[in-house]
Amino acid sequence: MTLEADMNDAPVARPTVRVLVIDARDRILLFSTDGSFEGGATVLWFPPGGGVEEGETYEEAAIRELWEETGLANADLGPCVWLRTWIGRLLGDYVVEAQEQYYVCRVDFHEINDDHLNPDEVERAWTSGHRWWSVDEIEASIELFAPTQLGRLLRPILNGELPDEPLFVEHKVSL
Repeated sequence: MTLEADMNDAPVARPTVRVLVIDARDRILLFSTDGSFEGGATVLWFPPGGGVEEGETYEEAAIRELWEETGLANADLGPCVWLRTWIGRLLGDYVVEAQEQYYVCRVDFHEINDDHLNPDEVERAWTSGHRWWSVDEIEASIELFAPTQLGRLLRPILNGELPDEPLFVEHKVSL
């Protein structure tokens, strides 16, 4: 089945990668999109990433997506720490079941050049902003995050407590 499947069909499986880009100040890089979300939220914050292309591993996709979305080259990718599924409309058009793997990537500092933000025109238009967040800011915020409990989930990661096997953290349906 391809992404051109009718919205009445079963969701299309979409292997997806997300990267927890964490700087030396223990802040995480998140992107935002505007829309209508659960609980009346109008903004959703999420880590960089995207679909795994045919013939690519999740790790290769993570490195490619970091370059495409942030300009971060030759990223030192850490382990996969979380798994998450999300069922919803991809860019408003196709119903997908995103099978997400979350990887850790530590950087000293990285400034995103707005000229380099995602070369994909549709994705670039869908993304409304980016910023670095501390865990305290995430936990104090009324904004919506993906995964939903991002702040709580990040605390062990920031303390260097990486799971031996990726943890399944959320199954979300947003239709």
